[in-house]
Amino acid sequence: MKTWDLEEKIEDAFTAYLKKKIPDGMKFYASWTDEGVQFPCAVVKAGASSPISETASWTDFRNTVVEVAVQSEAAPEKDGTGATLRTSRERNADARRQVMDALAIDTLAAELNTMQVVGVNFSFAQATTLERDLMERVLVSIITVEVKTTPSTVTA
Repeated sequence: MKTWDLEEKIEDAFTAYLKKKIPDGMKFYASWTDEGVQFPCAVVKAGASSPISETASWTDFRNTVVEVAVQSEAAPEKDGTGATLRTSRERNADARRQVMDALAIDTLAAELNTMQVVGVNFSFAQATTLERDLMERVLVSIITVEVKTTPSTVTA
């Protein structure tokens, strides 16, 4: 039977991959998680998906847009004496750099497949755009990744 939760499987693969590549200093969440968010973090959301062509069926290869929102508090990092170690901008840039280093590779699809998330196979994954934003007191860098996936067969 094919899986109908492809978007959740994509998010799980990305989250597992980022946790593996960046084991210290950041938290990683799939979208719509019940966990409380701790900064700095990255939230993975698989958005719109569609068949790869007009003649493809729903269970064939699919194009999906994945957004990885790297977030950090708009507050400087300070030491015990109150001296600023890194500004808000430096903290956000460092977190974004770590995630971009993990995502901006030619073998991203193969790396995501090594996470062995049941129900999804990646044939293509490429970081395409970066957009910065400010949401209240949180600096956000949204990295867009285009992926081509296919739902894999899941045994009941």
